[in-house]
Amino acid sequence: MSKIAAALQIPDSVAQHRLSLHGDILHIEFIGALDLGMMKQLVPIYQACIAHFGYLLLMMDVSRSSGFDADARRYSVNWAKDYASVQSAAVYGAPVFVRSFLILLNRATFLLSKGTAAELNFVSSFAEGQTWLDGQRSKLQHAAAERLRAGG
Repeated sequence: MSKIAAALQIPDSVAQHRLSLHGDILHIEFIGALDLGMMKQLVPIYQACIAHFGYLLLMMDVSRSSGFDADARRYSVNWAKDYASVQSAAVYGAPVFVRSFLILLNRATFLLSKGTAAELNFVSSFAEGQTWLDGQRSKLQHAAAERLRAGG
């Protein structure tokens, strides 16, 4: 584990969903359904990453996910609207209906944040997602610096 990851402690799981930190990339393997209680446990982890790194690079394996309930979706979108400029997510294992669902959530965040949306990319593997997120890092570092200058 790198020094940067060692400085930030995250749990190994939230309910049945597995979490791990790879440098500054938070990897979540979603297993089964995600409800409001679980989302309320994930959001502080997202916020801890943003507080530590200045941004959130999120890798999501949704191959065994059965979706988010309505309350979890609403909570997620409401939280994300304030952090859209400093997060990027790579998603793998997503069938077409899951892709459509995640795109709709991202569009909702865009509308609520008045024109800012997190970068969302569907990839075929963890490795491809990591490469894409590595390319997002400098953009997010710049956005994080701008956010700090603006007092956010």
